[in-house]
Amino acid sequence: MHFARDKVTLNKEDINLLEQLVKICAVSGHEDIMINFVYSEFKKHIHNVLIDSLGNVIGTVYKNDTAPNLMVFAHMDEVGFCVSDIEPDGFIRIQRIGGVNRQALLGQRVIVCTDEGQYIPGIIGVTSHHLTREEERHRIPDISELYVDVGATCSADVAKMGIKIGNAVGFARCFQEVRETFVFGTALDNRIGLFILIKLAEYINAEQINANVSLVATVQEEFNLQGILPVVRRLAPNAAVCLDVAVAADTPDLRGRSPVVLGGGPVLSLLSFHGRGTLAGLVPNPGLVSFIEKVARDLGIALQRQAVIGWLTDSSFLAAENYGVPAVDVAVPVRYTHAPVEMAKLSDIENCINLMLGVIWNFSNAVHLQRGIIRKEGADG
Repeated sequence: MHFARDKVTLNKEDINLLEQLVKICAVSGHEDIMINFVYSEFKKHIHNVLIDSLGNVIGTVYKNDTAPNLMVFAHMDEVGFCVSDIEPDGFIRIQRIGGVNRQALLGQRVIVCTDEGQYIPGIIGVTSHHLTREEERHRIPDISELYVDVGATCSADVAKMGIKIGNAVGFARCFQEVRETFVFGTALDNRIGLFILIKLAEYINAEQINANVSLVATVQEEFNLQGILPVVRRLAPNAAVCLDVAVAADTPDLRGRSPVVLGGGPVLSLLSFHGRGTLAGLVPNPGLVSFIEKVARDLGIALQRQAVIGWLTDSSFLAAENYGVPAVDVAVPVRYTHAPVEMAKLSDIENCINLMLGVIWNFSNAVHLQRGIIRKEGADG
């Protein structure tokens, strides 16, 4: 294996980039501002960049016709809501988009994203404590019961703000670096994966790689996981690595549910499955897993392993595409996923960048992805 440079270390400019990504609202299906931003970032470093008809951004660094095709991807979108009705007195009803955490919604600040790209501030209403009935104090309302208050007195006021049925509603943006160690932020799922993707674009070039590498920022992951599928058909990758987040279970309420912790390094997923009616998920390709583990050992990067029921990623349907695409999920641990503010450790992000650079630089036709091979411990991918 070869590693041709010093490890990447995050600096203030990198933190500013992550903050820029967090400050953009990109509820699933409403990613246009983010699409334009990622396209511009990719174009700084990659000549061949395109936006497909769904909005996926694809940047390809081409080696040659005999090299394998490696796809590394992360989703641009986030969970949120859309406007479903505007009441005569100016209150806005909402419908969820993606798996929002209902426990964390009441009283939260939100923004309504207009067609003109304006962010209109609002708040999800909560019954005033003094008049809350005893039987309602411990009940979590259904989404259909929630409303957004944007300070309007009638539906005409709402219309003047540019708000229409179908507009996206996202959590108010929040970003804070803590002691140069942690970050709190809105939609770190999956701004972290997107940030890593942009950093990878800075460091790869055709002279250093042995594969045709496509970096892909995808749409609609939080909605139906299928925005990636046209990209797979276009690129026909020989292997795919999904960059996402993993649930850190090192808080008092989740201890024992998973071994993943903040500060433990990137997470290699050995099983994902929804377990709630969706027959989708991923058991990764063993050869790809072995290859990534060897890269991590050679770089001295600690890996966490997880096998979890209850979550899905963009890789969930790749087994059915192009005769089956060998795939694996690589993630950064994050606390409080799908809540208005999430938390991550910068060292985990940094280590994931370096791991993925090692994966990209060393992926070649020599990586054994064929099934039916028993691999000995320590064998090269």
